[in-house]
Order: sequence, then C-alpha cells, then structure tokens
Amino acid sequence: MAGAGTLLVTPDGSGTTVNTLPACGPDAPAGSLPVTLDTSVETAVGTSGTRAVTVQGAVGAASIPVDTVVRATAVSRSGTITAGGTAQQLMPANTSRRGFAIQNQSTGDLYVNSIGTAAADQSSLKIAAGDYYETSTQHVGIGAVSIIGATTGQVFYAREF
Repeated sequence: MAGAGTLLVTPDGSGTTVNTLPACGPDAPAGSLPVTLDTSVETAVGTSGTRAVTVQGAVGAASIPVDTVVRATAVSRSGTITAGGTAQQLMPANTSRRGFAIQNQSTGDLYVNSIGTAAADQSSLKIAAGDYYETSTQHVGIGAVSIIGATTGQVFYAREF
C-alpha cells in the first residue's frame, strides 16, 4: 500500500507492486511528482515488447497508465574505419537522438567519443573486439559521435535511434 507522499508502480493487469517511490524529493519543484521507472523490468510484464505499467498516487486514487516504450526509427551507422589511427565521424549531431548502439566486429579495439574527438586513450569509451555498447535511455548526448581504430578496415555495427 502506498501512503501519503508515495507512488506505486504496478505492471498492467498483474496487481503486483514492483516499486514504491517517493512522490517528491527535496529538490523537486512544488507540485511535481517525479517518477523513475526501473528499466530492468522484464518485457514479459507488458505485451509485444512493451513495458506497460500504471502509476498510482494516493491510496485508492485512480491509476494512470504510463507508456514506457521508446519509439524511434533506427538509422544504420555501420561501417569501417576509413583511416587507421585517425578519428572519423560515426554520427552527426542529432537533437532527436534517443540512443545508439555499437558493436565492435573487428579484432582490434575501437574508441568512441560523444563529447569530442575520439582518441585511443582514457578520454574515449573503449569497445574491445566483439564487445557491444548501448547508451542509457536516461542520458543520451545529442552531439556528434566520433570513432577511432588503429587499423584501416576495422568493421563495426552501429545503430542510432
């Protein structure tokens, strides 16, 4: 049961509370009800790949359906390193970006940077051979993304959505 000042997050139709959240934090604007949904909730909770949930305020208050599915058209950004040791643009700046995914399909390391020019050092995200990286849906940069690899022809899979 939720008391005053909490929200219940319940999968549709199940009647089982999966998370109880404070309704307002100390830094929240007056009258706001911030809600954070755990993205680890299994797809089976909803249907057809959705994560359908309802949010309930005070005890006995009507539930409000919340659609947690991110809808975006994916764009292929897959390719190869065109000049080994030289950073290249992987994705242009995009204010509509909801996220991106990259898999290193080569035998050498790749480095990605979403706030500057990629370099083979600690300033960039290292994606080792065979590794996969996907952005968090809560924090996605909208600036240009660059990539670098040591060898011309290194292959990578990339999707922007």
